[in-house]
Amino acid sequence: MARAVILPGAVFLLVLAVWMLVNAKITSDIPTPAATWARAVEIFGQPFYVAGPNDMGIGWQVLYSLGRVMAGFALAVAVGIPVGFLMGASRDVHQACYPLVQILRPVSPLAWLPIGLLVFQAKDPSAIFVIFITSIWPVIVNTAAGVQAIPQDYLNVARVLRLGKLEITRRILIPA
Repeated sequence: MARAVILPGAVFLLVLAVWMLVNAKITSDIPTPAATWARAVEIFGQPFYVAGPNDMGIGWQVLYSLGRVMAGFALAVAVGIPVGFLMGASRDVHQACYPLVQILRPVSPLAWLPIGLLVFQAKDPSAIFVIFITSIWPVIVNTAAGVQAIPQDYLNVARVLRLGKLEITRRILIPA
């Protein structure tokens, strides 16, 4: 227990000491830890102030960011779940779409940002696009894996009961 507290505390103090040393001996362009702490208290002390359209508190900035994250993720869920569902339910759709998903999935979000700015030419839609394109791949892959993981016995019983595709989807695939 003591080691879990002492070692990180020692590293933190070492970083502070190096920071103060750099400020004192190398350059004074870097603010001191005390000045940084005072500014942080000032910023977080009034999180919801509004002094103009481009001068708002950090609370408003966090709320706007969370709104963009929710919008991007909601779009990813709205598109990704049906696509993943189709990929998991149909071998042909899976074979057609899976290579594209595997090619686009590892692309860095930073690589999508210029594309979003080029297409939307505004910061908010671009940010939502980057969140969407980053979130959609796990949604598609996990939904497809979930549908494919449904035991074959369930589908066999549905066939014995002569359930149609819509009933199989409604009673077996969606609940699973």
